[in-house]
Amino acid sequence: MDYKDADSLSSKIFALIASATVLIIAIVFLRIIQVDFNNAKWHDGICLKDNTHWQYSNSTHNRFWRCDYYICDNGHVIELVNDYEIR
Repeated sequence: MDYKDADSLSSKIFALIASATVLIIAIVFLRIIQVDFNNAKWHDGICLKDNTHWQYSNSTHNRFWRCDYYICDNGHVIELVNDYEIR
């Protein structure tokens, strides 16, 4: 094996290890962000409007969006479209 082949092989192995490491770090980071986002979005099951608890009611799905409906203890409905509250 020529030293150029060894250098090429070692650089390819290093690039593979570096790419895998970056990918793993990105996946872990995105999962942490998603968990934090969900905790903020759902506020531990307490409605931000009146501090009552909410419960899941139903969902509707369309080609471009998903609507989830939640009913709070006092009866008002929270509608989330693609996980963003609209009313």
